[in-house]
Amino acid sequence: LILDRALDCVTTRGRLCNLIAGATLLILLTLIREAGVLFAVALGLTVILRVRRGTLSTAAAVAALSIILLPAAATALAFVVYTQRTFATTHVFGTHLSAFFNSHVPFTRRLADGLRLQICGVGRLIVPGMFKAYGHAWLDINTLVYSVVGIPLSLGWYRWVRHRPDPYALVVPLYLLLYAFWDFDADTRYILPMLPAVVVALWYLVEPYKHRLTLIATLAAMHLAVALTYWAGIELPRAYACNRERPVIAQLVRAAADRPGRLGATADVPE
Repeated sequence: LILDRALDCVTTRGRLCNLIAGATLLILLTLIREAGVLFAVALGLTVILRVRRGTLSTAAAVAALSIILLPAAATALAFVVYTQRTFATTHVFGTHLSAFFNSHVPFTRRLADGLRLQICGVGRLIVPGMFKAYGHAWLDINTLVYSVVGIPLSLGWYRWVRHRPDPYALVVPLYLLLYAFWDFDADTRYILPMLPAVVVALWYLVEPYKHRLTLIATLAAMHLAVALTYWAGIELPRAYACNRERPVIAQLVRAAADRPGRLGATADVPE
């Protein structure tokens, strides 16, 4: 939002303040996960499209790219160097870079599986009641449902970009493609940062219709109803069951306080 606001500012001071704030937040985002640097790339694409449309001057575009791209790229590079050196010293786990380039899965299969995971992730987030409905293969009823949902959402995204190039809109395909190459099945946690953009794409899809706000509100209410039902019917009983085992856990902690090494416990303790 701040990066987008920076491109819309009519005063040099306002644009500069927003660019500095945006660069600061982008550095923090990239330090959380290297994929955050894609927002800088998306800003570059936004700037190019707006200059071509004549809605942004070349001078403002150069200023925006200089203030945003260099710090973001430097942060991502520093992050990668730090993780590689840490791994070389500790050899604990691996790094994102090594997992990205040293996959034992053939490239075409990796990309196909990764695309399926992204399509399923978007569908599971946007379709009420499907959050726990996994699509483990392309020829799976859940995957087919998510693919059907993904096509009109792609059309809505295209309408959004045509209406107004936006960093958040343009980061979506970059982000999904990156995690398609990453191809790790992490449920929906990788897709979650893109959920607001998916909702905006849905808005542009239904924009020609008169009752679009009612439709979006109904969809949100259905999601809330499913979430509350799942929480009350499944997660809350699990939490109570775990909580009842606290005395057992406390007893185990006391027994293990001065015993280094492995310990055995009964398999009857709830998850």
